[in-house]
Amino acid sequence: MPKFWLWLGVIITLLGVITQSGCKGTEEMRELVAQMEEGKPSSQCGKECVAKIQASRKNIVGIEPNELKYVNQQLKGEYSVPVWSARARSCLKHWPQFAKASELTLYPAELLAGKAFVEALGCQFIKATNGDGGVGPMQITTPDSTDIKDLGRMLGVSTADAKKRYRVNSEDGYNANVLLGAIMLSRAENTFQSRGVGMLAYNRGAGNVKKDMRRGKLSSPYLRHHLSDFRGAVPTKAGKGGRPQIYVDRILAGAVMIDRAHRGLAILTSPIRSIQEIPGYNPAQDGEKKP
Repeated sequence: MPKFWLWLGVIITLLGVITQSGCKGTEEMRELVAQMEEGKPSSQCGKECVAKIQASRKNIVGIEPNELKYVNQQLKGEYSVPVWSARARSCLKHWPQFAKASELTLYPAELLAGKAFVEALGCQFIKATNGDGGVGPMQITTPDSTDIKDLGRMLGVSTADAKKRYRVNSEDGYNANVLLGAIMLSRAENTFQSRGVGMLAYNRGAGNVKKDMRRGKLSSPYLRHHLSDFRGAVPTKAGKGGRPQIYVDRILAGAVMIDRAHRGLAILTSPIRSIQEIPGYNPAQDGEKKP
């Protein structure tokens, strides 16, 4: 009987913590998700929690209008060949996984799919052939322990299981890989308080991006910058086949193509004419329902 009352007290305490806790951005949301079953925060987090995450995104600078010309260069150039349209349609097969990761993190599904579109041959589960060790649709190389811990909490599995799962070519592995990519992208943009710079940091690493910024005559703390502030200082080539300077341009153009395919539109009929046509251009709108 004493054990019963002891456990009852523990349960009541936990329920009180869950009921009283809000969440200020993705970090607090993940802590809440840790107490949830099966990684389903949307119904349990509630409108207030989501609203606080959206409020935190207002501190992050979005994609600038200057990016239009670079996205259109991709659409009219490299992506104008049929193979890329086919890859955009291929990504739609995995739309539920991108949408679920977006539901958990509020990071736009189109941008997640755009990342996989560029680096994983149309959102396939592949292993990199360039020697960097990237794996899966999000081509994840070396996530830090905090990212893996967060992944395990969201999936409702142990950290050890999460560390293995995102590398396995299976339905569960694909889900885990996309979700881990969303976690890492969210953390990167929080670090720099910039969506575009965060995407670049995902590819180059925060340290290399800060070096790029210093070459571009920017100084610490390296916050709230646009890519145009130091674009010329980003290398045009890196590693085996990497093209850092147009990395973000390619993802954004891919997101545009996937968004068009998802809405049943012709993928490459015309260039985009406004920044609003780039999915996820404004972080403050993350999580809002689209018309």
